[in-house]
Amino acid sequence: MTTRATGNQVDEGICLDVLGQVAAALGRAAEARRHWRDAHTVLDGLGHPRASDVLDRLAHPANRTG
Repeated sequence: MTTRATGNQVDEGICLDVLGQVAAALGRAAEARRHWRDAHTVLDGLGHPRASDVLDRLAHPANRTG
């Protein structure tokens, strides 16, 4: 994998994280969790430190559905 491809994947993961934060702020927990799961998959696969922040958001009780 090239550095550019990795950079694009990091950008994608961060964008998914931000989309999750926006959805959560709008009260759409299920949508937020979907974005955060996708973000975590991308960022964790790259070993990016932001993956743990995303995982914390997924685990937070206020972000649970149902």
